[in-house]
Amino acid sequence: MNYRCPICEMYAARVFLRRENVPVHQNFLFDNEQEAISMSRGTLNIAICHNCGFVFNTDFDAGLLSYDEKYENTQSYSPVFEKYLDDSVNYLIHQRGVNNRRIIEVGCGKGHFLQKLVEQGDNSGIGFDPSYIGPLEKLAGRLRFRKEFYDEAAADLVADVIVCRHVIEHIGNPLHVLGMIRRASPPHLTHKSFLRLLTWNGY
Repeated sequence: MNYRCPICEMYAARVFLRRENVPVHQNFLFDNEQEAISMSRGTLNIAICHNCGFVFNTDFDAGLLSYDEKYENTQSYSPVFEKYLDDSVNYLIHQRGVNNRRIIEVGCGKGHFLQKLVEQGDNSGIGFDPSYIGPLEKLAGRLRFRKEFYDEAAADLVADVIVCRHVIEHIGNPLHVLGMIRRASPPHLTHKSFLRLLTWNGY
């Protein structure tokens, strides 16, 4: 059976992995054992599009998910991952010229990466994430957070740089979100530069 790809919209995707009754979240903190046992479960039906190469879950159900303060995906406790973040910040500041810029981070988590980028590059930034925990303003207002998803209500916020790390795999309709990000991008940003910005991940 061929599935419709959410990216190229061709019916060219075939399933190569299926797992049923799988917990819908990892990186979730629970108050007790029963909460953990009772976590929502769903089906992984992983397909690859033979036209564009996109890999996705055909049974993805956003209604089963809950990205709130209990969602904890911080990896910077690892010295190796912290070095990766530092290398990424250095790359953006020194090789891509992200200095004195207005930054939006879509899916900023607890804001660790965005804060580094704002502090070290003399930037200002707004981070969007419903799982964010902490003050809504830092660094004398240069760094702000919104405990919500980035959506149409935020797409009119103009930014020089938009960061979107480790987010696309959590979204059922990537093109919709990428379209909002594109509309909020600076007018002079070319299509090719926009794609490079989105696909950059520092590895």
